[in-house]
Amino acid sequence: MAALVDGSGKPIWFAPSDPQVDVAVVPIDYAMIENDGIQTAAFLSDRHVADISKMFGAGITEGDFVYVLGFPFGDVGDQRSFVITRGGVLARIGDALARRTAYFLVDALVFPGNSGGPVVSKPEAVAIQGTQGHTSADLIGVIAGYIPYRDAAVSEQTGLVRIIFEDNSGLSLAYPIDYVTEAILLHLKTIAPSQPGLARGSDLSPEGVKLNPPT
Repeated sequence: MAALVDGSGKPIWFAPSDPQVDVAVVPIDYAMIENDGIQTAAFLSDRHVADISKMFGAGITEGDFVYVLGFPFGDVGDQRSFVITRGGVLARIGDALARRTAYFLVDALVFPGNSGGPVVSKPEAVAIQGTQGHTSADLIGVIAGYIPYRDAAVSEQTGLVRIIFEDNSGLSLAYPIDYVTEAILLHLKTIAPSQPGLARGSDLSPEGVKLNPPT
């Protein structure tokens, strides 16, 4: 695994300004990946991404279907690293769209290996009357982890909790993609000037961030 610090010991990963948001970004050497013959794909922020403002304008709301991508339990397949896709529903997103919370909730079972995985909106051919239809699949956030359900076994003699049982509630916490974009911008502003091939000035736009492979 590549080191997460540079030659001077400074970290090469960046996180958003909110310390409560568990999101970080690291640079990827696409030239090395391509030279090794590895197939890659990416979400382009100006084409495949819906931040809070775009989701609000598109009428994204509770009950909308999403896909959750990841590698639960480290399952990457026998021959190739094919992602595992699961279906889910937005359980609560209104607070995030109103910027009252830093996260939204997805009704989808996730497990270790899903953390950091994309949450993608599902395009629908029809919509309930009075709501907007969604015709594109957009990256709207990343999974942080599942919300546990806890129950306790209490001693009849002492009244004290002796055992705590924990299970997956089926609700998952996710961060809007805005925090990923913020961390990428921070990276570009601090590291990219010393690595001109990493990005060009035109990539820093209000519409999003588009990373270019090193030249």
